[in-house]
Amino acid sequence: MAEPKNMIRVGKVSAVDANAKKARVYYPGMKNMVSDWLPVIQWPTMETDWAMTGANRHWHKYWGWMPNVNDKVLVIMEYGFNSGGYILGVIT
Repeated sequence: MAEPKNMIRVGKVSAVDANAKKARVYYPGMKNMVSDWLPVIQWPTMETDWAMTGANRHWHKYWGWMPNVNDKVLVIMEYGFNSGGYILGVIT
């Protein structure tokens, strides 16, 4: 079981699946352990469609981005040593 200190990690992207919006991350500081496929957090945006029956209707659309292989990323893990997690963003 992971200690809370291992729940926030920095690693490097080793593979990207752009269609699934997921990536794998390896952690050089953790004996090069590689994660399972982790979802990449997407950011919602608000859009307006004036053509729909003349009404102002809103819906959420997601601003998609994907890291590249070898990008340094910030990952938050669920509780458990190598359980699921999420890629929050790229560190420059």
